[in-house]
Amino acid sequence: MTVAIVARVAWLWTKPFWRDEAWVARLAGQPLDRLLQDLHPVPLGFLAAVKATGALPFLPPEVSLRLLPLVAGVLALPVLAALARRLGASAWTIIAALWVTAGLPALVYYSRELKPYSLDLLLAVLVPCLALEAVDGAPGARPARRRALGAALVGCAMATPWVSFGGNFVVGPTLAWMTWRCGRRSALPWTAAAFFALSFAAAYGTVLGPQSELPRLQETWREEVSVETSWAPLVRAATPVWRYFAVSLPYLFPGVWPVAALLAVVGLWAWPRPHRSLLAGLCLAPAAATVAAVLLGRYVMNHGRLLLFAAPPIVLMVAAGLVHLAGLAARLGGRSGGQRVGAATAAIAGLVWSGQSVAHRVRPYHNDVRRYFLFDVRHDVEPIIGEAARRAAPGAPLMVSRYAGEPFLFYARGRLPGALVCTRRTCPDDGPVLQGWLRGIRDRGFMILLEEEERSGLRNTARLEGFKVRTVAAAPGVRLWELTRSP
Repeated sequence: MTVAIVARVAWLWTKPFWRDEAWVARLAGQPLDRLLQDLHPVPLGFLAAVKATGALPFLPPEVSLRLLPLVAGVLALPVLAALARRLGASAWTIIAALWVTAGLPALVYYSRELKPYSLDLLLAVLVPCLALEAVDGAPGARPARRRALGAALVGCAMATPWVSFGGNFVVGPTLAWMTWRCGRRSALPWTAAAFFALSFAAAYGTVLGPQSELPRLQETWREEVSVETSWAPLVRAATPVWRYFAVSLPYLFPGVWPVAALLAVVGLWAWPRPHRSLLAGLCLAPAAATVAAVLLGRYVMNHGRLLLFAAPPIVLMVAAGLVHLAGLAARLGGRSGGQRVGAATAAIAGLVWSGQSVAHRVRPYHNDVRRYFLFDVRHDVEPIIGEAARRAAPGAPLMVSRYAGEPFLFYARGRLPGALVCTRRTCPDDGPVLQGWLRGIRDRGFMILLEEEERSGLRNTARLEGFKVRTVAAAPGVRLWELTRSP
């Protein structure tokens, strides 16, 4: 837990909001009634909760706005341990699973990111854990404890459709299983399922349905939606089922996912028989629910971050496979203590992954789009805004590129009010916008852009329009250009 917390908290306050986070931060600053009128593909309840934490005093916005994802990402670990115990895992398997979860780059990353995906992860362990406790809990448990667990389950069921997209694919099947398992013996499963159904219907009618039909979203995922939505023979559904695991496994275990896949198969086979089918169901039922949503054109799974809720059963199976194979190898060699070796191997992996995440924050930063969504993305726009305000005379032409636009709008705070600010939504094609802006410059202008955009065609466009381009200021991931018209 200490390693997990350090890996997630270290230097969080020095991580500026990059374009995706800055966009969410700006949304969280808007009134809720405006967000209802102008929908965006972010859970509305998540924005409301982030808005509340952002008002906490004495914390910089880089911490206060990320507080909910951070807490969810950290809490997922002890809840995963409780879920593993409920599923009959051995102590060494639980230890191995916690070490893996503590260090996995994707889980560390989304505990530090202003996105709802760590809530997907927490709900994917919390609701099954509460459901198992309600179904298989000790008959002699205190009534107050049973009532508290029941209230927590109903609360999670009601909140999920509003605070999470992916969490619905775990909560729905879990409550369905719980209702089937309990039958008429208990009213709690039916109560939780009914509240979830009503909450989901209300959320779908007001926000979820319209969000999934946003023209901008449909255009962004045009290929995904057009390929997946047509009703076809059942064999067609095998493609998204395969893709569910082909996308999630390499994202969770970058570079070693074939080993992780093998360990997961071994781990499921070696899992204690009374709960083996439950673990398999926790893995396959959310996959089936996700595939159904994909076939209906209501979800996409082009990246592992959209499937972070798939992590808990996969991590448990991988941990069990590692411990089982280590124990088997030790027994074949006539030795004991193999399970300890398996847990120690998981601890080493967790430490190495955590070290990679922390080291990435202290080394000199260079943009690498291949490492986005695994390690901190740093676009430090704020000091470049100050430098541009110092260098540019009042009224001087200034343009902000479409990938620097969202952080600029968040961090400008009234500075450079005359800037032409592009975003990916206002300037889907910034070429004509840039050309028009360049042609309006008489002598000199300035441009704020990302380091990765220096390698795009922006410099050539400026040169073709008769400008000399010079980098006059730099910050991690961001550049300030001075453009001077040639004689």
